[in-house]
Amino acid sequence: MDGWMRDLTIWLADYYLLATLLLIVTAGVKRLVRQPAQRMALSRATVAGLVCLAVITAAPGWPRVSLPFATVLSPAHRVAVSPPTIAPGDDAIADLAAPQSSGPDESSAPMPLTDPTADVPAARHTVEHTNNQASAGTAHRITAIMIRCFLVGTALVAIWLAVGVILTMRLRLMAWHAAEPIQSVLGRVLPDQPASTRVMLSNRVNQAVAVGCFAADIILPRRFIEAESRVGLEAALAHECAHIRNGDLRLLALMRCLALVLYAHPLYWAFRRRVQVDQELLADAAAGQCCDTADYAEVLLHWFRTNAADRSRLMTATLGLWERPHSLKRRIAMLLDDGFRVQTDCPTAWRAFGSGLLIAAVFALSFFTLRTTPDSMADEVQVGEPESPVPLAADGNNAAAEESKDAEQADDATAPAAGSAEATSDTKSRDSKYRSAEEAWRAGIAGNSAARRKAFEAALRLASDDAFKIRIYEALRPTYRRLSGVDKMVEACEFIIRHTDSDAKRSLTRRDLVSFMYQRGKLDRLVSRHEGVLKEDSNDRTSLYILSEVYDRARPNPKRAAELLQRMMDLEPDKPLDVSTTAKLAMQLVRQKKYSESAELYEKIAPLDENLAAWHWKEAASAWLKQGANDKALAAAKKATASTPEKRSKLLIHFWHRHLGEVFLATGEFKLAASHLEHAIENTDIEGYLRDCRGLLAEARLKADDGN
Repeated sequence: MDGWMRDLTIWLADYYLLATLLLIVTAGVKRLVRQPAQRMALSRATVAGLVCLAVITAAPGWPRVSLPFATVLSPAHRVAVSPPTIAPGDDAIADLAAPQSSGPDESSAPMPLTDPTADVPAARHTVEHTNNQASAGTAHRITAIMIRCFLVGTALVAIWLAVGVILTMRLRLMAWHAAEPIQSVLGRVLPDQPASTRVMLSNRVNQAVAVGCFAADIILPRRFIEAESRVGLEAALAHECAHIRNGDLRLLALMRCLALVLYAHPLYWAFRRRVQVDQELLADAAAGQCCDTADYAEVLLHWFRTNAADRSRLMTATLGLWERPHSLKRRIAMLLDDGFRVQTDCPTAWRAFGSGLLIAAVFALSFFTLRTTPDSMADEVQVGEPESPVPLAADGNNAAAEESKDAEQADDATAPAAGSAEATSDTKSRDSKYRSAEEAWRAGIAGNSAARRKAFEAALRLASDDAFKIRIYEALRPTYRRLSGVDKMVEACEFIIRHTDSDAKRSLTRRDLVSFMYQRGKLDRLVSRHEGVLKEDSNDRTSLYILSEVYDRARPNPKRAAELLQRMMDLEPDKPLDVSTTAKLAMQLVRQKKYSESAELYEKIAPLDENLAAWHWKEAASAWLKQGANDKALAAAKKATASTPEKRSKLLIHFWHRHLGEVFLATGEFKLAASHLEHAIENTDIEGYLRDCRGLLAEARLKADDGN
C-alpha cells in the first residue's frame, strides 16, 4: 500500500472513530432537549467540532494517546521474526532468492519468502513469518481496495454537490424579480429583514425556496402570484426569511462539504436529518407568528399536496427540498400543540453551555488515536537481528530498559546543535575521556545501558578502521532502534552495507533496515533517499542494493527490481556471475512472466555452486514448464535429480520434491512424479501442503496405473 494511501487510511480511521463518539455525545444530549432552538445551537457546535476534528486528526504534531487496540491498525505494527541462522561457510549465498512455487497451479501452493541457507528451526520460524506476511499482505490489499472505493464515493458526492451548485446558479440566473407589491409584502411582514434579500419568481420550482449562502434570494413559484392566497404568500416569505436569518443556508452548505468525508457514516446522515427537521420547525414557528397557526398548518398541507402532483425529482433531490410525509406530520403537530410553544431564539446561557460542552468533547477526543505513537513504538517487537539482553528488575518490570530509554532521549534533547562551536567542544570533551577507540569500546561493553551509547559513539569517532567501525555500528543498532527518530539507524545500516566484506552480513543488514523503516512507516523516505542518490549516481552500489530489496519484498515491483539487479551485475561485467544476485534477478523475471529468460539464468548459475545446483535446476524446470517448453522442463528436472539432493532444511526439501513432482507429472513421467510427491509429504507437517500434495500424488498414481 502506498504511503499516501496508508496515511489516508489512518486519518480516516481516526476521524471516523472520533466523529462517531462526538455524534453519539451530541445525540444523547439532544434527546434531553425539547426546544429546537437549543438543539440547533448544539448542532452548530457539533458541525464546528467535526471540522476541527478533521483538521486535528491530520495534524502530525498534535499530542496523542494510542488506544489499546491501536497496533491493529498502525502501519508500525509487525510480527516479530528473528533472522534465519546462516550455516558456516554459506556467507556467499545468504542472500539467495526465495523458493517460488511452480507447476500448473501456482495458487495452490503459496511459497514462503525464506532464505535457502536457513537451518530447520529457522525455516519453521520463517513459515510462521510467511503466514503473518501473507495475512498482512491480504489485509493491505483489502484496505487498499476499500480506500479506492471510498475515494470513488467521495468523487460521486462531489459530483452530486457540483450538480446542485450548477442547478442553483441556473435557477437564480433564469429567475426574474418579483413585482413591487410582493417586495412590499416582504417589508411589511419582516421589517428587520436585510435589504439585500430579493424576492424572485421562477417556473422551475414548485415551492418557495431560499438560495445563496451569503447574498440570499427567495425564489417563489410563478403560481404563487396567480393562485396563492395572501396568508400563503406571507407565510412562505416569513418561512424562508427565517432560514436566511438563522444562517441555515450556510450551515447546510458546510454540512454538505463534510459529506465529502462522512458520506459513509450512518450517524452523520441521521444527524443531518435531525438538523433539517429542527431548521424547519424554527422556520415554521417564525411563519406562525405572522398569521394564525391553524391557517399556516392548512397552507403547509396544501403545499405538500400540490408538490406531490407536480414534483421535479432531480431539482428537489439536489437542492434538498424533498418533504417527507412523517416530517410534515411532525411539523403540523408541533404547530397545533397548545401545550408547547416553540422558542425562535436560543438563550445566550444555553448557547454558551452547549458550545462549551462540545468544545470540551472535541478537545478530549482529539488526544485519542488508532495509530501507534512514537512513545509506544519503542515497546513494539522489532524484526531483525536479536538485541543485547537487558536485565530485568526484581519486580519483573523492565526498569533498566526504561532508564536507558529515558537517558537516551534526554541525551538527544540536551545535545547541542551539530556543527556549532559548543557541539565541537562538547564532542572533544567527551572523546578526551578515552585515549583510543579500543578503550572507548571496552567502556561501552562494560558500561550500563545509559552510558553505552555515549561510549560507543566516542569509539566510532576515534576509530579509523572500517572493520572496527562496523563492529561499533552493530553494537549501536539495538540502541538506535529504540530512538524515536530513524536517521541514526539508517546511518548505521548503510555504513555496514557499504563497507562490509561479508555477503551474509550485508544481506541481513539490508533486510533489517528495510523492515525497520517499514515498521516505522518511513519506507517512502528510504526509497526517496536512494532514488535521489541514483539520479545523481546511477551506479551507486549501496542504493542499488537496498532498493532491489525494497522492490523485491516490501514494495513488490518486479520490473524495477529486475532493472536494479541487472545494473548491479553490469557494474562488474568481467566478474563471474554472482549466484545470489543472479538468482534474485531470475526470480524477478519469473514474476514478470519472462519464464524463458529466467530459466536460462537458473541454468547458467546451476553449475556454479554444487550445494545449490539441485535447487537451481529445479527452478529452471519450473520456469520452462510455465513457458510451455515441456522438453526443456523435463531435461532440467532430470539434471536436478542427478545433482546433490537438496538437504539444507526440511522445508526446502519438501518444496524441492514437490516442484519436481509437479514438473514430472506435467511432462508424463508419472512414476517419478509419484516418488517425489511421496518424499514431499514426508518432509512437511503443514496441513495445507499435505492436502495439495496428496491430491497431486493421487493423480500421478492414477495416471501411472492407466499407463501400465
